Amino acid sequence: MEFYTLFTRTENAHLLKDVGMIPETLAKMYPDVRSYIVTYKNGEYPYAGSRLKHAKLVFLKKSLGKYIDGISFIRKNADRIDVLNIYHLNLSSYLYCLAAKRYLKSSAKIFLKLDLGPKEIDKIRKHDLRSFIKRRTLKLADIVSGETTKLVKELADETGEKTEYITNGIYVPESGPSDHSKKKNVIMTVGKLGTPPKNTLFLIDAFALSASRHDWQLRLVGTCTEEVKKKAEETVRMHPGLKDRIILTGEITDREKLAEEYEKAKVFVLPSKWESFGFVLPEALSFGDYLLVSDNVPLAHDLLYSENAGMIVRGFDIENWAEKIAGVTGADIDWQKKCEDDRAFIMERFNWDVIVQRIYELINGG
Repeated sequence: MEFYTLFTRTENAHLLKDVGMIPETLAKMYPDVRSYIVTYKNGEYPYAGSRLKHAKLVFLKKSLGKYIDGISFIRKNADRIDVLNIYHLNLSSYLYCLAAKRYLKSSAKIFLKLDLGPKEIDKIRKHDLRSFIKRRTLKLADIVSGETTKLVKELADETGEKTEYITNGIYVPESGPSDHSKKKNVIMTVGKLGTPPKNTLFLIDAFALSASRHDWQLRLVGTCTEEVKKKAEETVRMHPGLKDRIILTGEITDREKLAEEYEKAKVFVLPSKWESFGFVLPEALSFGDYLLVSDNVPLAHDLLYSENAGMIVRGFDIENWAEKIAGVTGADIDWQKKCEDDRAFIMERFNWDVIVQRIYELINGG
């Protein structure tokens, strides 16, 4: 089986996400699969050859733009492609689907992975030209999948099209359960801080409002806007006691150093206004972090398997969030048991080997 992922925007970071891990794991697990990731060259790819050992990168030459270049690749390689894996509900995926139906052999399959978010459902509901293209793309694909049970159900209810629940996996170190003795009184978040969905300024305010009721530290991990830096500085100026308790770490690209941040944190907070998936949540849970998540994050419903896993916070009332933050700092939690239980849950549900087994079955008619 020749499995081709066509995603022209692939960067090095994508190789550790679904774009890279699905073709990599398929080729690793199944001797009959040869996997390729087709993309423009978007920088360097240090994970290729280290973390990506079975799938191969194929670089497109930038010529006539992603639409024509992608269609041209499909046409020229039609005899080789058994499975064409494409992403998102957009014009690219629509045109690639049309090209696949025209040029690929009749036995070939189109696997459309949606990276489905709440805003995508809203766009489909509008019944305009964009909605028509999205609905048509769903019909053209042979296998359509979404990453969270909540949105998969909403999409199926809205369109009537069969949508498979295929979540995203994460990399979990093989060293065993997180050691609870490494955990400190730390609350953390990870992401592109200050971007509209992340709601970072709200988080800083909520933490500051809760701070008199505990002595914990807030660690903000990731790139951040000048607005976030200014907010942190102003908060510390207004509350001098928070000088060493609100920490901007900057972006951490070293996976081992990022793992250390997750491992020492007890609480992971994500007050997002919206998210499509949110890889940071299962990553945090795999290290035994207690999750405080807004109800605008669909993945939360698939992750909070027990009361000890975390809590969904509805709405954005700052006093309510401050109360929840203060409450969890005083909670009586058996951290070692939580670390072990959380890791076992993640290994069962968000392990790429388990996820890819289901994809392989679907491709083969299962």
